[in-house]
Amino acid sequence: MGERIRKIDEQVQVCILDYRPAFRRLDILRPGYEEMVNVWKILSGTGLKTIICQTAKGHIGPEL
Repeated sequence: MGERIRKIDEQVQVCILDYRPAFRRLDILRPGYEEMVNVWKILSGTGLKTIICQTAKGHIGPEL
């Protein structure tokens, strides 16, 4: 997905939100911090310039 977004514009801002099971899908687990760091690294590896991952511990990005 990151490569497809980069082909449109590498400067587009991408924000990844961790799922917070507040209303309907209480059975879905929130991703861990390390998992969100991994998502950030994967998307950064595609050449996207501005990626922010929102987690319960704070934001990751736009740079590590």
